[in-house]
Amino acid sequence: MEDMYLDSRFWLDMNDRRNIWYFDYFAAKNILGFLQCFAAVADIQDCAQCNPAKIQAPTEYFSRENIFQIDNSLKRLTDYFENDVCFSSEDANMLTSDLHMLMNVLPYLNERHYRLSGNKYENYRGEKYCTFEEMRCLDRALARRIAPVLRAFSQCSQFPPAYFTRMYSYPDAAPFMQKEYEPGDEWRKTLDIMADAWEWLAAREDISIQGKWETVPDKVYYGLHLFAEYLPEMQND
Repeated sequence: MEDMYLDSRFWLDMNDRRNIWYFDYFAAKNILGFLQCFAAVADIQDCAQCNPAKIQAPTEYFSRENIFQIDNSLKRLTDYFENDVCFSSEDANMLTSDLHMLMNVLPYLNERHYRLSGNKYENYRGEKYCTFEEMRCLDRALARRIAPVLRAFSQCSQFPPAYFTRMYSYPDAAPFMQKEYEPGDEWRKTLDIMADAWEWLAAREDISIQGKWETVPDKVYYGLHLFAEYLPEMQND
């Protein structure tokens, strides 16, 4: 990306229209920043504890090792925009895989499931994307950053990802189907599902529960995983 696109650090300003044009970069930059800060202040296990014999809560197999892996994938995308570093199809596939892992646990990245340290937050040397109070509900704070821009992107996106277009393309022998099923129309419907999911997270209030895990609707998970699947190609350039 040319220097002119970084002059105002537009990825911090939700009202800058360049965030819509380069939505994949905007989202990756913010997710990376929020996640790094959360990892610095939250009590997260070092290694995943996988037990194939039982259904596990997301945080039981989400570890610092996983966060490091997700961070590296996000950095590859941000480096591509900031420093013109190569971002290959393999990098895109890895980012997609890592984002799916993150979406599994995103609704639970808050103080109801992790112990957070205010002292570590105050001494955090990286860029703070939100207050400690907001960090206590990281899922909601991040969603309030992503959701409005994603909704705006959903209303003006003109270029479906190549993979999505291949899924919704039809043989030339069936032109009547091409008229009825346009990839662009299907893409905007898919974006609406993504935006609905992030808006659900952004609007969720603090809750008190008897058990350990609150319920997240299936349609929210569906929208979040659609987001993970297509984010590397969600831009208008």
